[in-house]
Amino acid sequence: MLAIAVSRADSASVHIGEQLRDAATWTEHADASRADAGGGGTVYRTEGAELREFEELHLRLDGVASAFGTVDDGPSREPELLAFASKHAGDTGELLTAHHTGNFGAADHGGADGELATAAPNAAAHALGALAEHAPDGYEAGLECTHHGPTDVGCPSLFVEVGSDEAQWADADAARAVARAILDLRGVDPTGERAVVGFGGGHYVPRYERIVRETDWCVGHIAADWCLSDLGDPATARS
Repeated sequence: MLAIAVSRADSASVHIGEQLRDAATWTEHADASRADAGGGGTVYRTEGAELREFEELHLRLDGVASAFGTVDDGPSREPELLAFASKHAGDTGELLTAHHTGNFGAADHGGADGELATAAPNAAAHALGALAEHAPDGYEAGLECTHHGPTDVGCPSLFVEVGSDEAQWADADAARAVARAILDLRGVDPTGERAVVGFGGGHYVPRYERIVRETDWCVGHIAADWCLSDLGDPATARS
């Protein structure tokens, strides 16, 4: 099952959530075991996916996979992949992105110091292709390096985002493109069979995108240049 997390603290996430519910046929269920703010209350299910809403920003949602799968009036389903529907912020214009989460060093924006969430490299490759396919005119699609929390999700995960400023966060066509890309992840093996880890480069990762687009390899976590010093010296690393 694909789990989808929407944050009410993120206007772009709310808009993507609205487009998700318009793009498929969902049934409404109740989960009284959790507070509405923590993903309980009304739960939305469609074939192969479950959508829940949270009050907190995504990057603070540690252990969020445990919120999915159980409802009062339906069968339990175990999440195999979790997609965070989110905004992307930056000086990058009209951009749809996907990335994994984690902190190679200090946890300045959620998660724990020196910890990485379980990556979903095959899902990220599919997300990149789907974002490019569904992108409105003028939007580019890309991947980003690993950054921010959460680091303890509970299953393979990735962020799928619309950016890069208020105008794009409110763009219904862009939100619809992200929603369609997320729904395209249903049934996708999160990890795949051939994946690499990336070291070096900037926040945006065109070289790693080329690997995904031009080969049958996927890319998992990517440590940008400024993270490399946090990795330490292999010669002094403890086993």
